[in-house]
Amino acid sequence: MAVEDQSAGYASVTILERQALGGGSWYFDWGGQYEDYAFGNRGSFPINRLQDVAANFGLEYYLKSEQVASLTVSPGLYFQNHPGEAGGDAPVQLVSGVPIVGPLSGVVGAMDGRLYHEPLPIFGLVWIISPDVRLEAVYPNPSLIVTCGKDLEAKLIGELVGGAFATDPSPQRTRVEYYGYRVGGSIAYQLGRGFELDGGSGVELERVFDFYQESRRINAASAPYLELSIVYR
Repeated sequence: MAVEDQSAGYASVTILERQALGGGSWYFDWGGQYEDYAFGNRGSFPINRLQDVAANFGLEYYLKSEQVASLTVSPGLYFQNHPGEAGGDAPVQLVSGVPIVGPLSGVVGAMDGRLYHEPLPIFGLVWIISPDVRLEAVYPNPSLIVTCGKDLEAKLIGELVGGAFATDPSPQRTRVEYYGYRVGGSIAYQLGRGFELDGGSGVELERVFDFYQESRRINAASAPYLELSIVYR
């Protein structure tokens, strides 16, 4: 099934606290997030928004200021309009770097959760071109990152967004995996006192709603997107 003329909006707020462990190579992260995917629909499309409210816990390992491994767990509620026990999940993401030669390294990992139909693989290469420029050719989120001074960072990105959610009863709850693939740019600006403002825009080339328990998939037309995030670290 295909849906035409569907706009999309995304907003998120994230608070993240990082604490060094031991000699500073290991870090423990904790915080929380709220995400809201809003869809401007026409016709009888069944989803108008998807949301999550979750805690974030992470363990990171750094080598010479470069992150080489991370484990993240995000327990919370992942739902359509009305939160409930059916939307409870704790997605886990594990990623590790693989040294290759000099400024070039590999990346392998995966992400999975209770509401997910199958794990999401993570793999690719990272090339540190210079201290201010790096290329992350990593599926599903490749990017070219340019540091423009100590307070400003710009990115050209390909990005897979979304996740797995519990829908509202209609007449009963079911699960939906929403994935959108975006191509665009973003800017992150350090506001001071630990706050970071992230903004981005581009085009979501592909948007899929997979109601896999019902063997039903909906492909929506591409649409522009705007993104705004406030992060506290």
